[in-house]
Amino acid sequence: MPIFLESREFMIKNIVLDMGNVCCRWDTEYLSRCLTDNKDEQRFIIEKIFQSRQWQELDQGIITVDQAVNQLCQKYYHEKDLIEKTLYHWFDYFDQFDEMEQYIIELKEKGYQIYLLSNCSMQFYQYYQNKSIFQ
Repeated sequence: MPIFLESREFMIKNIVLDMGNVCCRWDTEYLSRCLTDNKDEQRFIIEKIFQSRQWQELDQGIITVDQAVNQLCQKYYHEKDLIEKTLYHWFDYFDQFDEMEQYIIELKEKGYQIYLLSNCSMQFYQYYQNKSIFQ
């Protein structure tokens, strides 16, 4: 038997949101273009950083950003500056969806509890205070 949201027996009190492409724009092509104008470097960022084992381990909390930088620089030593720039500054371009922020405000005013559940590295603590959507 399906549950209908209009049912008086079923009341939603909590809403859980994801971060990437719900609260903030997660688009590796866009991020890579923000980090460099060079097409080869953009491809490197997408393929060798954002799709790397290290990126996955960052999201899992297995390694730190410094460890990821060191590991990637050992493998791609000629791209050290690009690796550091990307891993230490990608979130400068992790734009929030302002319309979603307004929607969250409206939901909170109606009494809903809002939660964020997302895979993200410990870098979250470096950028969340600069994003009003997380306030």
